[in-house]
Amino acid sequence: MIEGYARANAFLEVERMQRLARLTPEQARAEFDELTEGWDNLPDKGIGLERLELWRAETLIAVRHAFEKLARAKGLL
Repeated sequence: MIEGYARANAFLEVERMQRLARLTPEQARAEFDELTEGWDNLPDKGIGLERLELWRAETLIAVRHAFEKLARAKGLL
């Protein structure tokens, strides 16, 4: 299981690097600004805990997809 997580993490890292390489400077800056806003600013934007729950769900789905791709590549699905 630990080996599976390590492989999935490596796969996700490659996908992340590919996505980041395609960002325009404006998109990269917007993502950086969002990541560095801080907790105090979140409620002011009306996203608060709902946005964090959405991020958590998106992360779980991304990990699930990575495991499925890895399993397909190994002929397990």
